[in-house]
Amino acid sequence: MSYGVMAYLVDTDELFSLLRKEKKRGFLSSVFGKKSEQEKMIEALKPELDDLDESIQEWLDEDDENFDVPIARKVIDEFLTDNISNAYEGHVYGYVFKNICEYKGDFLDNSEWYPCSIDSFYAIPFTEMTLPVKFPHPDDWPALGYISHTKIDLENAEYEGIDEIQKERLIDWFTRAKHTQKDIYLFMH
Repeated sequence: MSYGVMAYLVDTDELFSLLRKEKKRGFLSSVFGKKSEQEKMIEALKPELDDLDESIQEWLDEDDENFDVPIARKVIDEFLTDNISNAYEGHVYGYVFKNICEYKGDFLDNSEWYPCSIDSFYAIPFTEMTLPVKFPHPDDWPALGYISHTKIDLENAEYEGIDEIQKERLIDWFTRAKHTQKDIYLFMH
């Protein structure tokens, strides 16, 4: 099995605005019959959340209290209500957060980063392993990274451990992030 980096360009302020607004979820629907942005996101992500739930069921024992429970949907609700319970494995939170970034962000061409080694992932300049949103960190996959557009310094970037073609792709990602003033969220799996 090969692993690679999935990268998303995301407006972090807009992302957290969405997450904070969700505390009022349902108001527009109940009063005006109009779907909120959060409800639209959940509807759009339904296939990914269903796939994740199917994978989770494969990992669980039939005697587990969470067997046949739509865990991915519960976790997305936790993100959207800013009420992370830490009740589930870190990888579930990691993959659900990836789905949120996929919905709110722009996928960055990763052709030079799929496949790649874990060492190359950890060599990506400006990458912080602590994300601006707090949830249980996966103990294996997906590996997570965050690059703030404000920390990108193309003049002083070090690309040790990264081949030339990967470096060119990174420069493209970094240039787009600086130009759009959006951040990069990285997921390796």
